[in-house]
Amino acid sequence: MAEHPKFHQIVQEGWSTVVSGTVMFQVWQKLKIIKQGLKTLHKKDFARLENRIENIRKELGEVQSQLVASPCDISLQVTERECTANLKKFLGIHQGALKQKSRIQWLKAEIKGEIKAFYHGLIGSVADSLEGIDVTVVRQGNHLSASSAQSLVLPVTNAEIDMALKGIHINKKFFYTTKLLKQVNNTAVTLIPKSVIGEVVNNSQAGFIPGRNVADNILLASELVKCYSRKYICPRCMIKLDLKKAYDSLEWPFLKAMMHESGFPDVFVRWVMECLGTVSYSILVNGFPTSPILGKKGLRQGDPMSPYLFALGMDYGVSVKVFG
Repeated sequence: MAEHPKFHQIVQEGWSTVVSGTVMFQVWQKLKIIKQGLKTLHKKDFARLENRIENIRKELGEVQSQLVASPCDISLQVTERECTANLKKFLGIHQGALKQKSRIQWLKAEIKGEIKAFYHGLIGSVADSLEGIDVTVVRQGNHLSASSAQSLVLPVTNAEIDMALKGIHINKKFFYTTKLLKQVNNTAVTLIPKSVIGEVVNNSQAGFIPGRNVADNILLASELVKCYSRKYICPRCMIKLDLKKAYDSLEWPFLKAMMHESGFPDVFVRWVMECLGTVSYSILVNGFPTSPILGKKGLRQGDPMSPYLFALGMDYGVSVKVFG
């Protein structure tokens, strides 16, 4: 459209229109006038291009047929040149429109590919090598009591299934086979009772733990900072850590090892790892999902099980600081 002879005229006339109001309002109003002019031009000269091209071809064919019978007719010759010029014009416009559409489609595909590649590298890949956890440090920390561990693997009743998985088409078979069908693993299953997680997570961790308030740590940090201004105290500092992609970066082998060393029953660990290991993700790009990406690490946002697993993983860092 930018090559149309009236394009620059429409833009110039719209931009020259006198508009009162603030500068921003003037710019917006002028752009609105230009938009309306270009829409009118598009409707007049560019709409239904394929139909126009087909009609011009028919007209040109008829004129050329008449020229065969009357080759010396000047008016037919002029009409033929006009039809040929119009056909070239609209074919060029049509070709330009197709190029623009193809470029847009290519950009969409490229952007979609980049986004999918980013998330595939984030949640669809695993570390080449992982440093093993310090078992001595973990064993010096909190552990699950025998009674709590036993409560995690008690026989599952129909009432519990109805309460925890209402509306989800799944049965008790998972709790005995530790196998979960991938097609149904698109919802969350809370397997760690709130009353148990507090036994294995250090008291300094307040987030997500029932009976603890994260605001307590904020108040404690404020009081510590106030003490820093006192005279005659030894040099000290406070470090604030920001975990980049914390949920997405948690490696499953590490989490599995932490659960085993914290005293969780083996069958319960297999339940949790089956829920994690069968997950897949689709990224919405402009409202359309990409092909599924099989998860290889990380925790799902919004899953009621994720905060407790994350707290368990973070507890290793606390244990290393206390006992390491």
